[in-house]
Amino acid sequence: MALALHLLYALLMVLLPTAEAIYHERSPAALLFLFWVESMMLLLTHPARIVMHRYLTRATGHYATMNQISAMRSVASLPSLLATPNTFLKSFLGLTAAFTLVHGVFIALIVFVFKISGPFVWRDMQIAIYWAVVMQLGFLLIDVFTLSRWPFFRLHVTVASSVRRLLVTQFGIIFGVLMAAITKSPWALVGTFIAFRVIIDGFLEWSVSAHRRGRISDRFARAIAKKENKSVEQVREDLRQSSKDEREAYELFNKPISEVRPDLA
Repeated sequence: MALALHLLYALLMVLLPTAEAIYHERSPAALLFLFWVESMMLLLTHPARIVMHRYLTRATGHYATMNQISAMRSVASLPSLLATPNTFLKSFLGLTAAFTLVHGVFIALIVFVFKISGPFVWRDMQIAIYWAVVMQLGFLLIDVFTLSRWPFFRLHVTVASSVRRLLVTQFGIIFGVLMAAITKSPWALVGTFIAFRVIIDGFLEWSVSAHRRGRISDRFARAIAKKENKSVEQVREDLRQSSKDEREAYELFNKPISEVRPDLA
C-alpha cells in the first residue's frame, strides 16, 4: 500500500502539465522543455530555501556536504565533518548545476537541433517558462512562512529528492529517445520518460521512507536475506539499527551549531 501511494504521488507530479499539454494539443517538445525549466528554477529556489533556513535555524547540517550527510550513520563522526556554514549549499549547487547543464544539453539536441520530440512552437515554450516560474516561486513563497519550523532533515530530504529526480529524468530521456527511434513517435519519448520517472522516483521515495521507519515487508526482507546470505531476522535487525543510527545523526544535524561546535558559531 505504501509503495502504491508513493507511485501515485510521483505520477501526480507530472500528470497535470502532461494533461494540459495533451488537452491543448501541444507538442511533446513543450513538455520536455517545461521539465528542464523546472530544473533551472530549482537551481534558484532551493538555494534560497537553504540560505533562509540556515539564517533562521543555524542548524548544524549546513556545515556538512550532502554526500557526508547521506553517508553518515554514526553521530561520533559528525564533528570531523563540519567545515563552513555554506558547505551544504555549495555541495547542492555543485551537484545540481552539473546535472542541470547535462540535462539542458540533451534538451537542446532533442528539442531544437534534431527535433526528435516533434515540432516546437515558441508560444508553447513561453507558456512552459511561465508555468514553471510561477509554480516554483509559488511553492517557495509558501515555504517561506514555515522554514523556521523545518527540521534540517526535512530540508535535506527536499533538496536531495530534487537532485535525485534530475538524475532519474536524465535516464528517462535517454530511454525515451530509444523508444522514439523504435516507434517513430515523439510521444513515445515523453511516455517512456514519464513512466521511467514515475516508477523509479516512486520506488526511491518508498525505499527512503521504509528505511526511515526501519520496516520493510516480508517479501522484501526475504529477498534481501537471500541476496546477502542472512536470516530474515538479521536483515530486519540490521535495518532497525541503521534507521536508529540515522535518526540520532539527524537529531544532531538539527541542533544549532553553537551546541555542537561553539568554535564555528
